[in-house]
This record gives sequence, structure tokens and C-alpha cells, in this order.
Amino acid sequence: MTFRASYPEDCLYIYNGKFTKDCVDSSWIFDSELCYECVNVEKCYNLKFSQESKDCRDSFFLYSCRNCSNCTFCVNLVNGEYCIRNQKYSKEEYFKKLKEFKLNAYLGITNAKKEFDKLRKQFPVKAIASIKSEKVSGNWFSNCKNVTKSFDCVNIKDGKYLFMVFGAEDCMDYYEWGNKAESIYEAVNSGLNIARLYFCNQCWMGATDLYYCNTCPGARNCFGCVGLKKGEYSILNKKYSKEEYLVLKEKIIKQMKEVPFVDKRGIKYYFGEFFPEMFSDFAYNETIANYHFPLSREEALSRGYEWRNNERKNYEITLKPEDLPETITEVDDTILNEVIECAEKDNPDSVGAFRIAQNELNFYRKMDLPLPRACFNIRHFRRMDKRPKLALKKRYCKKCGIEVETVYTEEYAPIIYCEKCYQNEVY
Repeated sequence: MTFRASYPEDCLYIYNGKFTKDCVDSSWIFDSELCYECVNVEKCYNLKFSQESKDCRDSFFLYSCRNCSNCTFCVNLVNGEYCIRNQKYSKEEYFKKLKEFKLNAYLGITNAKKEFDKLRKQFPVKAIASIKSEKVSGNWFSNCKNVTKSFDCVNIKDGKYLFMVFGAEDCMDYYEWGNKAESIYEAVNSGLNIARLYFCNQCWMGATDLYYCNTCPGARNCFGCVGLKKGEYSILNKKYSKEEYLVLKEKIIKQMKEVPFVDKRGIKYYFGEFFPEMFSDFAYNETIANYHFPLSREEALSRGYEWRNNERKNYEITLKPEDLPETITEVDDTILNEVIECAEKDNPDSVGAFRIAQNELNFYRKMDLPLPRACFNIRHFRRMDKRPKLALKKRYCKKCGIEVETVYTEEYAPIIYCEKCYQNEVY
């Protein structure tokens, strides 16, 4: 159950990760090992219940920390060691206090989560989460320049309306991937040495000069092709000479501009528009779009989207969540045979029940962590909730008063700082 991950090793329940090892229940995690319940962390080791942190190790409950080790309940801390609530302790004092929190017990962790959420809101949050970036708007940038209204971008130059793209230049309306991508427009899940893709989906491995293509790795100069590997000068999967292709392509574009496709709602799609959503293989509520831009069933159907009701299986429950032991030391291997009821079984996102796998049990024992009480799906959405929705709003820096654009609401981050004020205070 790992999704959108590159090069994971011995990982469970990861969403959007790269080069991760021995990590469980984490999202947006990169170059990290032995991490649990972490979101937006990079180059971390043995980190638990943390977010927006980099180069940290052997710590619990960090938010927006850099280069910290053996720290707990810390926010905006840089180069910290043996710190609790941003206060420095001796090594002996630190471990003595850490033991008092009982972070190896389910109740201790539950209480710690509540305390940390309150603590985090007492500290300023930078309006835009960015590292080594300039002239950007949106959130979560690293090494970006001139990128507008985009999110989760790394190594981007000159981009607009991007989401989860890395290693790209001169791109617009582009969702996911990159890795040496140039001049991409209205494309989805495409990357790896690609250039000049327009209105394409899942085209990679050197694909160039494609229009309206789907799953065409290594293809060049193609129009309206599907599943064509390393094809060239093809239209609707039919091969043409270069001269024939160029003439016919222009004729098709001219006709698409004059005679649009009209969907069942009467909406017209001319050349220059992405494929209509009616051709999607998925219902709206099955996609990540419904998380970032939630719609009710009625709203989705009124817009012409499909909606598919979840069919919950009837599991034969053998163990209630409240009957699970407080610590992992109280758990024996018989837990592998149990069907555990999800603590949030009435939540529409719950699958109702879950089991513990052997490698999962090994991880909890190694990390001295209690068993979860909710199913993997609920745990995933809890992590997603730690990230603000992709909607920019105007706020004001609490320090200098200038207007800033941010995804952070008043509820999520009561104190917002502009880049300059944040740098002055934290660094």
C-alpha cells in the first residue's frame, strides 16, 4: 500500500515518497529512513510525528525544524540538540523528561499530539514554504524561480499552475512528474527527458512534440495516439511520412478549431483544451481532486462528473480497537491473525477494518511504537489534513504588516510571517 513512490525499500503506507527506507505512514517524504507519521520531511532519520522538517534525526514532534537531533515538541528550531519545547537540556535531563511523555504508549502519543498542535500554533509560519526559491507563489518550493500559483515544485524555472512537478522549465498547467521536462502544456503524469508535449497523459522516456497522446513512451511527432511506444509521425496510431504527417496535422488542428467536440452538457472543446473529464477512468470522488477541491455527490453530478459509491466489505471483526494493548511490548504474534475494527469505522473514508502485516509488526517493535487504531485509509487522510488545501488567500505578516499570499488559514496558522521577517526571527 505505497503510492506515488520512487525507490522505496521496506516501506508501508507511503504517499508521495522518494528514496525512502523503513518508513511507515508518511507522505511527501524524501531521502529518509526509519520515519513514522511524517509529512513533508527530507533527509531525516528516526523521526516520528513530524512535519516540514529537514536534516533531522532521533526526534519526536518537530515542525519546520532544520538540522536537529534528539529534540521533542520543537518548532522553527535550527541546529537544536536535546531540546524540548525549544528549550535546551543536558543529555541526561532530556532523556529523563522524554521518558515522562510515554511516547511508546498509545495514550501518551494521543496526548502528545493534542499538546503539539496547540504548541505549533504559538509560533510563526512562513507564508510560503520555500527553500532557495525566488519569485514564487503557491506553496512548497525548492530551488525554483519565476513559478506562479504552483505547489510541491522542485528545480523549476518559469512555470505556472504546476502541481507535484520537479526538474522542469517553461511549463504551464502541468500535473505530476518532470525530470528534465521542457515546454510542457496541459499534461498529466509525464516526464523523463520530455519536451513540447501538449494535452498529453502518461508520456515519458524521451517523448517529444506530441499532441493529444496517451501512454506513448519515447514517441516523437505524434497526434492523437494511444499506447504507441517509440512511434514517430503517427496520427491515431497510423504511420505517415514526415511530409504527410505535417500536412494532415495542420488540417486536423484547423478542423478542431472550427468544429469543437461537444459533451453531454453542451460544453464545447476546441483545439487547445485538454481531454474532457467525461473520458476519465475514475469517478470524481475516487481522485485526489475531491480531496483538494471537495464536492458533494450532487455538486459533482451537476457538473457532469461521475460519482461512484464505495462498497464496504462485511468483515468478521475479531478484535475491537479499544482492546488493543497500550504498548508494543504487550503484543505477541497472534495479532497477525486478528481482523481489527477501525476506530473510525463510521467515517465514509474508512474501509471498516484492517490487519497487521508481519513487516509492519516488525517495524513497530523496532521503533517501540504502539499499534494503530484506525485503518490505513483513515491514517492517510489524517496526514493529508496536516497539509492546507491548495487555495491561496490574502493575509498580513504579523511582524511588519505587509500583505502576503498564502495557503495557511487563520485556524491552521494564527501567526503568519513574510519571508524576510521569518528569516530574521528563525535564522
